Amino acid sequence: MKKNILYTILISLLLTNCTQPKIKAEKTGILNTHWKLVKLNNQDIKISKNQEKEQYFILKNNDKLSGYSGCNYFFGTYKLNQENQKLSFDKNIGLTRMMCPNNQIKEYDFMEIFKLGDNYTLHNNTLTLNTKDNTSLAVFEKRK
Repeated sequence: MKKNILYTILISLLLTNCTQPKIKAEKTGILNTHWKLVKLNNQDIKISKNQEKEQYFILKNNDKLSGYSGCNYFFGTYKLNQENQKLSFDKNIGLTRMMCPNNQIKEYDFMEIFKLGDNYTLHNNTLTLNTKDNTSLAVFEKRK
């Protein structure tokens, strides 16, 4: 009787471990990291004097994307394949609608990288988002 109870508990534990969702490995360090924009379309980025904070994004473990475009906050989903460094974003990214008339940033250009992005390269603390033909769209640095 004790053996049957022990086997039942053991099998239950094994089945529970097999059915739990697997969290993506963070081998590349791309997930759960604050990526600050430093270059957009090969131009250095500096915060404008009326800008609230730096432009950035974060890829969370649950395939959720969030960030700040220089005027508005955004959110959406992404697909990541770390083996071949493919990264694509949902085409329907949500965006708050704040008005920032004195802000000199080009929010539209920044948001376009999420539509055009196909893959990435990661070197030390620098992440480059690229198009399908490996043209650099934007360069980000890991925020310290």
